[in-house]
Amino acid sequence: MYLDKYKAVKTIQSPKIVFVGGSSNMLGLSIAQLEPQVAPYEVVNMGMPINVGLAMMLNQVVDHIHEDDIVVLSLEYANYYILPYGNTTMLYQLISLDPSLVSDIQYWKQWKTILTGYPQQVRQNIYTLMIDDNRIERILRNCPDCDRKVDENGDWLFDTPRPTIFRNSGVKSSRIHPDVLTLINEFQTTVEARGAHVVITFPPYPIEIYEQEVDIINSLYTKLTEQTTIPILGTPIDYTLPIDLFWDSTYHVSDDGRVVHTYNIQQQMQQFMSDLAQ
Repeated sequence: MYLDKYKAVKTIQSPKIVFVGGSSNMLGLSIAQLEPQVAPYEVVNMGMPINVGLAMMLNQVVDHIHEDDIVVLSLEYANYYILPYGNTTMLYQLISLDPSLVSDIQYWKQWKTILTGYPQQVRQNIYTLMIDDNRIERILRNCPDCDRKVDENGDWLFDTPRPTIFRNSGVKSSRIHPDVLTLINEFQTTVEARGAHVVITFPPYPIEIYEQEVDIINSLYTKLTEQTTIPILGTPIDYTLPIDLFWDSTYHVSDDGRVVHTYNIQQQMQQFMSDLAQ
């Protein structure tokens, strides 16, 4: 599934809309629903696990953004305050999936992350293979969910019962990590120089949990408006949904939640496209 995303962002012609972010995009966006509403743009959903790091997310797309494209930074709140260089396991598995992805490891802190944890990762893989030979395909394909079914657009199919345990990751900080700020501002400068656009949206989030964390989330939002010139579409509350529209955690919506979140994104994108046309 991940390789299909990389192929799409490299080959789909401009103008296109590229969503960059974590697993909230993987589960929360329906290309089939959104694309007809934002024509003539084609849509690429580059959502991937947050543990690959923001640096990798941006590196994956920056060379493939061209004039009139729109990049939507639809990041989970944690993306703003955690280190943006990923963790060893996820980066190691991505490179195992496709060794050419090593070209997207462009920062020495990414290399540091990989190299410091490499021996432990090798031991873990050897141990995993010793206890379960059938895991080899999952390791090589970076696929803890390799049995997950997707449709022709790469949209996830919710074909399993809803988990009984709901994970509330919560928003831990309103601080924007200085390295995150540097990365997104440099990304903005690069793509805007090509005549493309960058915007920020927010992830789907349960309204019941948002109400408990409203001060910290709004503080983060205010800092974004002060520390970057990237257009921000809407406010965090515009992307909240009832908790029963979520799947297994605060960022993972259910199939019904994806319909509603995609509609919310559609409304914001249509307004932005209308503003561009004026």
